[in-house]
Amino acid sequence: MEVQQQTVVKKSSATKTILIVIGSVFLIWFLFGGGLDQQAATSMTNIQDKVAADAVDQYHIAEKGGDAIQICVQAGLVAAAYLQAKDEPHYLQWQQVKKADCTKAGMPQ
Repeated sequence: MEVQQQTVVKKSSATKTILIVIGSVFLIWFLFGGGLDQQAATSMTNIQDKVAADAVDQYHIAEKGGDAIQICVQAGLVAAAYLQAKDEPHYLQWQQVKKADCTKAGMPQ
């Protein structure tokens, strides 16, 4: 009976050791093998997308209650946010919106 208990304890210790080694290898890979860099890049992309979406919301608020110059400025800020996010299609679209809004405000681009 005592031999079986010792065998179970040894297997349990071996299992714990294996799990610790696997966990350590995963942690080392995550920190030094690119996992952390990939997570940071994903987070940065999400932040840039949120900034651009916030700029669009601010543009729509200015559109409802701002004057023509404020609308022009906000359109430029939206374009700049998409440029920062490296979102070329939206950047080009908002450059056109900015051009039209600034022309309406008497500030041709």
